[in-house]
Parts: sequence; structure tokens; C-alpha cells
Amino acid sequence: MKLHILSDLHLEHAPFTPPNTDADVVILAGDIDVGSRGVFWASEQFDKPVIYVPGNHEYWDFPRSMEETNESMQVVAERAGIHLLDNCVWDSGEVRFIGTTLWTDLQREPVNGKAIKILEVDQSKILMAKGGLLSTEIVQSIYENNLEWLQAQLETPYSGKTVVITHHAPSMKSQHQQYASSEMAAAFISDLEHLMGENVDLWIHGHTHNNFDYEVKGTRVVCNPRGYPHPFGGWDNAEFRSDLLVEIAD
Repeated sequence: MKLHILSDLHLEHAPFTPPNTDADVVILAGDIDVGSRGVFWASEQFDKPVIYVPGNHEYWDFPRSMEETNESMQVVAERAGIHLLDNCVWDSGEVRFIGTTLWTDLQREPVNGKAIKILEVDQSKILMAKGGLLSTEIVQSIYENNLEWLQAQLETPYSGKTVVITHHAPSMKSQHQQYASSEMAAAFISDLEHLMGENVDLWIHGHTHNNFDYEVKGTRVVCNPRGYPHPFGGWDNAEFRSDLLVEIAD
């Protein structure tokens, strides 16, 4: 099975027309567009199964709350035949796809000022249904719930291949070397390498705006984001591959 992997297209900044490929399934690992617009876009662009996992920017959907955006995305996805995996699993018959936005573990290490400033951008843009804006406490709660759900799925026996799709990164190996000394990792990455191994064949993520392709205990980890446009042309991820295919062996 061939997977066409894309993330962080940020269509709210500039359009993108994906190339035709011989992929069997398209994977969109979040931050495609604001609200349900990315789901609608995907329904118009691809004539094959599409798996869509929301990123944090999908929720920059003011005045809709996070919960209302989830509902809107689900309605559009059901009408369009898109597999929206927001703590959901899609089984193709030979591969199970486990999807969750994830968010990040803010208790893994002390959250410093730089990480807080990054998170505050989300907090100023994302409204919650009960009133008020997203907070670091809410992010931690969502992360813990999502992690508990993900662990339960991976503990469920499955005879085929398993692909995990999260928007946020699952390993510090997804921190680009230029940020190796940065104190911002808590805003982007959680350490979930203990979940990798024989139960996960492939882990796809986005959010970091750098390409990655590495292995942890036999689990391949892939990230292929377009990122933000530069004011003088091009994109902040020069390694982005619009036609990236990854094959899952039978």
C-alpha cells in the first residue's frame, strides 16, 4: 500500500495543488487549513481514500469553538467521504490507521518562557465551548486524554500493519538540528518512543515544519510539511516533497 503523505499545507496563506500520484491512500497530518476548509479542499483534490487528522491551526476558527470546529469538520468529512481521524481508527482491511491530534506533554519537562510564548499564540486564537480561550492546563488535559486513547488502541491486537498519525511530533528526533539547543521543544514534541516498536510500523506527524524520516525500534517516523510562505518567495521548508510516497509492505 502506497501512502501520499502531506502536512502543514497552510492553505490559509497560499493555495496548493497536489500532483497526481499512484498512491492508494492520502494522509493529511494536520494544519491543512482553518476549520473545515481543509476537509472540503481534500474532497475536491483527491479521487482516492483520504485520511485527515486535525492540527492545531484547524481550530483557529474564531468565532467557532474547538468543539464546534470538530463538529463542522465531521459533518463535511462524512458528506465528502473523508476519513477524519480525531481519536478514531480506520481499518482498510490490511492496515489500521490510528489518528489523533495528540497535542504535547507540558509536564514532561519544565515549560520555559519560549515554549509558553508559542503556546500563547494558540491560546489567543482557539475558543472553548464553555467560554474562554485555550489554556496550558486544557492542552495538558487534552494531551493526557489523547495519549490514554492512543495507548488503548495500540494494546488492541491487530494482525495487519499499524500506522499512527498525529499532528504533534512523538520523538525528540523530530527536533531539527538547528533547534538542538532550543528551549521550545515542549510546544512541539512529546517523548513517545516507548510506544514505538513491533506494534507500530509507521508513525506520521506534522507540526515541526521540517522533514524527517528515521526509525525508532523498527518504527519508521515520517514528516513532510510544506510550512509557511516566505515573504520573498518559497517556503520555510525547502525539503518539502509534494509527491512523497511511503509504501507499507504487505
